[in-house]
Amino acid sequence: MKVKPDMEQEFIDGADSCMAILLALPGCRAIERCRLQESPSCFSLYIGRYNFAVHDAFTLSPSIGQGRAAVGHCRVARARVWHGDIVIGT
Repeated sequence: MKVKPDMEQEFIDGADSCMAILLALPGCRAIERCRLQESPSCFSLYIGRYNFAVHDAFTLSPSIGQGRAAVGHCRVARARVWHGDIVIGT
């Protein structure tokens, strides 16, 4: 996701403030946030779930709104979302 100019640190701080909330959501097992070296205002967020069956419980949880509120105002546009399965690794 692309963050508005000069809001990168606010985005990082907001994301940090809601990590515990996201990790407590149903089925969430891990969160990784990456900042692109070539484009420091671009970030990716990986949310690992045990399986796709918990997707609705995760996205419909009232707590997810707290996470969106913490970083949503920093984004240039709505984040693009992909869903995938781990095919390599553990």
